[in-house]
Amino acid sequence: VPVSRMASFGLDLVRRGSSNVDGLLAALNAELENPPDRFCDPIMFTLMDEPVVLSSGHHFDRTTVLDERGKLRFQRCPMTRER
Repeated sequence: VPVSRMASFGLDLVRRGSSNVDGLLAALNAELENPPDRFCDPIMFTLMDEPVVLSSGHHFDRTTVLDERGKLRFQRCPMTRER
């Protein structure tokens, strides 16, 4: 798991009010095992490594929506069907 993702989980937990380090680490480990839906790609249902936002406002993992050359794999947004 990339360090940046772990840091974002940790910051999210701190904002919720976890004050002790042991509790924070336990909560962080629990979220890594069962991440919140907002951290999962809505198409592949996997934890996003590199989230990107389409013009429709929906978030996806980069590998889901972009090919090897960086071009969109879809003609329309997979969620809204907008161009």
